[in-house]
Order: sequence, then C-alpha cells, then structure tokens
Amino acid sequence: MKNYQLLARILSGMMLLLVISIMIGDILIGPIPDEFPFTPIEVLLFFFLFMSLIGLIVAWRREMLGGIFTISGMVLFTLTNSLDSGNLRFNWVFAAIALSGFLFLFSAYRNNKPPPQ
Repeated sequence: MKNYQLLARILSGMMLLLVISIMIGDILIGPIPDEFPFTPIEVLLFFFLFMSLIGLIVAWRREMLGGIFTISGMVLFTLTNSLDSGNLRFNWVFAAIALSGFLFLFSAYRNNKPPPQ
C-alpha cells in the first residue's frame, strides 16, 4: 500500500466517523419532529453529502470511481450551499472530505502509471 493510499484511507475513515458521530448525536439529542423538517434545498444538500460519503467508501476498493464520486459530491454540495446562501460556504470538514477524494485520485493515478523505462 502506497503512502498516498494509506493517508487517503486514514483521512476518509476519520471523516466518515466524524460525520456519522455528528448525525447520531444530532438524532439522540434533537427533538423528534412531527413533520418532515427539511426544505428541498436541505434534502439536496444531504443527497450530495451522502454521495461524497459513499464515494469515500467506494474508494477503498475502486480509488478512481470513489474519488470522482467524492469530489463531485463536494463540488455540488458547495455550489448548492453557496448559491442558496449567497456567499461561499465551505469549512474544514468539507475540505478534508474533498482532500481525501483528491488523495484517492492521485493514488489511483500513481498506481496506474507505467514504471519508468
């Protein structure tokens, strides 16, 4: 296993654990709503976030596909969130998720590159 692949796997595992723990904490602490509490934009944002998280999981087996899914999901998430709010909204968690996607892509590129002659 190459250094980039190992770093990508560690970072993606940490990001998956962080997002899952935040979701579990929010479910356990937050009140149970009587009706569906999300706007259509928030549902779209959740979809793009889950697309990125699924990309992180897929990247453990197929780095190129998972990296593309992760980066695409984060770009769409950031664009949707920024257009909805009117300013650029991007924090370190989203940056770390996107970074792990780029690391998976770089690792796939390095693994598929032919050896020098």
